[in-house]
Amino acid sequence: MLGLALGALVAERNEASNSIRALAFLSLATSISTLVWLGLALCFPKVLPVIVAISCGCFMVLFGGLVGAAFPLTVKAMRQSGIDGSKAAGLTYAYDLIGGAMGAFIFGAILLPLWGIPNLLFLCALLCLAAATICWVQGRLS
Repeated sequence: MLGLALGALVAERNEASNSIRALAFLSLATSISTLVWLGLALCFPKVLPVIVAISCGCFMVLFGGLVGAAFPLTVKAMRQSGIDGSKAAGLTYAYDLIGGAMGAFIFGAILLPLWGIPNLLFLCALLCLAAATICWVQGRLS
């Protein structure tokens, strides 16, 4: 929760001229962080438990910050495209809830038992990279 609050605070105070490009960089940072986490997760069996615990805590704050920054940046991007502020916040919240529910079910109940954590981390990194590419192209067009 600390990471979510910090990420939202930073994104809300940041006056990005193009929020879609900021979302592209945020998605790219999430993709890179996920790949770093994957590399660390593969090394965890060889590392002292205290280092694993500290790493997990740091990455929870990092990922929380990245996710926390996504909501205000998405609302800003929707407002920049001409959607009313309250409608943009409502739509973003609705999409966040739907995506969270679908993602938890698909990833947690179906793909996790089939593929395992390392493969899902790699898939998450690819999906974030795809989102970054889409946002980057959309930001260049607007």
